[in-house]
Amino acid sequence: MRDLLPYFKSVADDNRIHILELLLEKEHCVADLQEKLGLSQATVSHHLKILRQAGLLTIRTSGTWTYYAIDRQGFSVFSHLMEENFLRPIAEGADKEAEETVNGYDGFKLRILHRLLPLGALFTVLIGTILRTKLPALPNYLQKLAFRGVNIPLVFSLFLLTWTVLIQLDFSKIRSGAADMKVSLWNIATSWLLKPLLLFLLGGGIFALFKINMLNPTDGRTAGYIIGLILLGLAPGLSLALSWLHSARLNMTNALAMAAMNLVIVFVLLLPWGNYLFSLVGIAVLQTEVLGFLLFLGLALLVSRLSRLILIRNKGKDWFTEVFKRNMNVWTLIFLLVCLFLFALLQDLQFGSAINYLSAVSLTLICISVSAAVIFYLGIKIWGLEVEITAPMMLLVGRPNYELMLPMSVILFGLSEGVLVVGLAAVILEVPLMVLMLRLFNSLRRKLSVQN
Repeated sequence: MRDLLPYFKSVADDNRIHILELLLEKEHCVADLQEKLGLSQATVSHHLKILRQAGLLTIRTSGTWTYYAIDRQGFSVFSHLMEENFLRPIAEGADKEAEETVNGYDGFKLRILHRLLPLGALFTVLIGTILRTKLPALPNYLQKLAFRGVNIPLVFSLFLLTWTVLIQLDFSKIRSGAADMKVSLWNIATSWLLKPLLLFLLGGGIFALFKINMLNPTDGRTAGYIIGLILLGLAPGLSLALSWLHSARLNMTNALAMAAMNLVIVFVLLLPWGNYLFSLVGIAVLQTEVLGFLLFLGLALLVSRLSRLILIRNKGKDWFTEVFKRNMNVWTLIFLLVCLFLFALLQDLQFGSAINYLSAVSLTLICISVSAAVIFYLGIKIWGLEVEITAPMMLLVGRPNYELMLPMSVILFGLSEGVLVVGLAAVILEVPLMVLMLRLFNSLRRKLSVQN
């Protein structure tokens, strides 16, 4: 244990941590570090001396210049000592707790709410459908509250749903994710290329099994289901997906960077990539509707950023992280149920005839999650990717990300039975699919830990 004292002393200073961060990127001389840190030459040299004494740095002389770099062998020794003295005992003692938390979220409210979410979603849609039939004056009144074909109560509820999702994202993490080219490329490849194409191809094949022609829809009803499925592939995973990642006790830095990065990419790729996918099935997307959604998303993003800054400034970052964000996930689910209720109230849903479509959509989502798990396994075993990189991608791709799919569908194409059923299937299947994937992840992580 005492062997760790020089290492702890060397990293127990903000400036030395900053020096290590800079040297992780590339080697530097004292003058470079002095300029970047804003410290005197004597102070920088003092910090470098402590880091060298701990065995964390190497030096290289070129002429009259001395360059410092990370000593990877020294860090390997540090890592080994930490593993033997801290990490392994902690991991062994936490096995039982990890098995308990894999079935739910961190926190009693979230765990109970998510376990009841599938039944709550079905009940909410059923109540909305019954009220539409028994009290037709209510949906008729709500339909009058529209502006240019957009229902104001529904859009406002979708805005609140989007706000609760976006306020939890930390965009400062994008820099760390973007700095790692491997993380950036794999995130874009899996979330923006692989997932939409998998949903499109698998959906087309599975719909064909149910005798539904996805490539050439002959009626508006089938087109609504296809729209919902394609938008589910384009919608990035945000705060609720991150909650599942937190349940797996992952390093959240990569996960937060990926989620924030995906939201930024929406503004760049939604119009060209979405237009291409919809053109494959003969569905036209008006540019004005896409710009309308991007304006909706941009406004929600602006309000969420301002809200986040005000809350952190007045209450502190610890309160925001420990109190506000925990409760906000609950509110996300509540606004989700409100949106499903309004969908069912405003849109005529024929449960009996929708079973065939619901079965096709559900089977497609299950196949997507299985495919994500296979990619996760191949990424580790064949391509040699780290678990901390592949696991967030597995959950972001394998989870049906319905939070942004619902506002995207309403603003781009309006209300439809297909979008409601696709969203309902995504909500119902989220919990069992994610629990299954987390169990797979924990099992593989334990095996890799034993091998190492």
